[in-house]
Amino acid sequence: MAGTSGVYTPSAGPTLVERCGCDDPTGTGTPIVEYVEMWAIDTTGVQLPRLLGTYEDGDFMRPYTTVNPLPECP
Repeated sequence: MAGTSGVYTPSAGPTLVERCGCDDPTGTGTPIVEYVEMWAIDTTGVQLPRLLGTYEDGDFMRPYTTVNPLPECP
């Protein structure tokens, strides 16, 4: 597309998907921090899924950086 820049977005826009997870920042099994990852998924398959952010307890005002993500939440 001539004259455009940035990421291609389908006319309907990307689909937003939340993925819940748990983090064990101390490596001891407690305390476990619950977080949500927000992903943008291009349903046309042109762009790869893009992580928009990770948030503690699903609160978008509390960005969170995982330390030791667990494969499954207890």
